[in-house]
Amino acid sequence: MGHINPKHGKKAFYERKKQYEARSIPIKYFVMGFIFVISITGVILLAIFLPDALDNADKIYIEDGDLAELHYKLWKVSDIGDLDTDNTPTQETKNFITEVSKDSLINGFYYELLDKREIGEIFEFVIDKETDEDGDGFDDDTDKEILGYADGKIYYFWVQVKNITKSEDIPPEESSLENIELPVQMGDLSEFFLQSSSVKKFFSFEFLDKY
Repeated sequence: MGHINPKHGKKAFYERKKQYEARSIPIKYFVMGFIFVISITGVILLAIFLPDALDNADKIYIEDGDLAELHYKLWKVSDIGDLDTDNTPTQETKNFITEVSKDSLINGFYYELLDKREIGEIFEFVIDKETDEDGDGFDDDTDKEILGYADGKIYYFWVQVKNITKSEDIPPEESSLENIELPVQMGDLSEFFLQSSSVKKFFSFEFLDKY
C-alpha cells in the first residue's frame, strides 16, 4: 500500500471547497434580493393607494352629531315587486335638515349616513319588512334591531347629501331642534313621533293612509 502525501489530501480538500463555494449563492445575495422585492412591492402599493388617500384627505364625511342637509325620496310598498321609482314617491323632501343621531333618525337611515357619506353623494337603500309587537326594539321574527317603523312595509330610499355641517362648527344657539329648519312645523310633530325601544325618534315622513 502506497504512502499518501498529506499535502495532496489538503490540496484536494480546498479545491473541493472552492468548487462548492463557486456553485453556491452567498447569503448576502439572498438578503439583497429580498430587500429589492420588498422595495418594489412598496413602490407599487404606494402608487396604487396614495392617489386615493390624498383624494380622501379633502373629503368630509358625516359623523354622529353633524347636521346633514338631504334631498330624499321614499317609496313605501307591501312587496318589493310593487316598487316602481317612476311613480310619485310616498314622501319627498328636497331640503331636509337633521342632526345625525339615533335620537333624531330611524336606525336604518342613521346607519346609512354614518361615516360613509360625503357632500354630493347619491345613494339608495332598502329597509325590509319588520314587526315589533312587543315594542322592545327588535324584530319579532329575526330578533335583529329595528331599522324602520316595524309596520310590515318595505321602505325604499333615494338620498342625496346636499350639505354637511360638522358638529364642532354648529353655533350653540343652533344646537337644539327648536332652531333647526325642519320641513314640518313644530306644532305638527306629534303625528311623526313613533315609539321604538322606549326611545321616541323623530323623522319627518308623512305617511299617506292609502299606502
